[in-house]
Amino acid sequence: LLPCITFYQISRINLEFMKMTSVRFLNLDDNSLSAVPPEVYTLPCLEVLTLARNHLDSSCVPNKILTPCRLKALVLDENGLGKLNDGVGDMPHLQALSLECNSLNSLPEDLKFCTAMTELRLDDNRMGFIPPCVSSLKKLVRFRAPHNQISVVPAWLGRLTNLEALSLRDNGLRALPSSFVYLTLLTSLELSGNHLDTLPPSVLEMGAKEVRKYLQYNTPYEAVAEDR
Repeated sequence: LLPCITFYQISRINLEFMKMTSVRFLNLDDNSLSAVPPEVYTLPCLEVLTLARNHLDSSCVPNKILTPCRLKALVLDENGLGKLNDGVGDMPHLQALSLECNSLNSLPEDLKFCTAMTELRLDDNRMGFIPPCVSSLKKLVRFRAPHNQISVVPAWLGRLTNLEALSLRDNGLRALPSSFVYLTLLTSLELSGNHLDTLPPSVLEMGAKEVRKYLQYNTPYEAVAEDR
């Protein structure tokens, strides 16, 4: 298998791409692409596709992918995307999705079918809330959504018990749900740049373990059980 192919200074993907049936990593970062043919997503051995810093819109992901898709990682950073199509839900092997520095205010509901996902990056978008479809990503280990407009952390976040790293800094948060105590694997926590009046700054500075401990001892048992 071809380990990696990188293209530079291209403005379109022609049908010659379809002959690369053995490529595993396709790097199309830093080009002038405005479209991605749906066939790219069904290259039989393709596992990693990077499309950062192009000129793509929502059609860069098809509405539906009918042929099996083996992608494990998809990078769409810095494209000015305002929407992502439902076809992302047809990527059952997808483990990492990076959507940094776009203009997204939501995610497609069909993302809930990407149950193999372990990493989701939403840095620097226009999210006013954490999309409900994220609640279905039970294998999520790393979740990043700093520099958005998120004002509430939903109680269901506490059910993502595989989380090890969480970044929600520079949003509009004022409190954490009591269900946060169930994130026992969490070791990396970024919450600076919010308005978390219910948590002492000294506790926030000490990291995930101390935040969890503070919530555990300062939240009524009934509230914790209800949030779960």
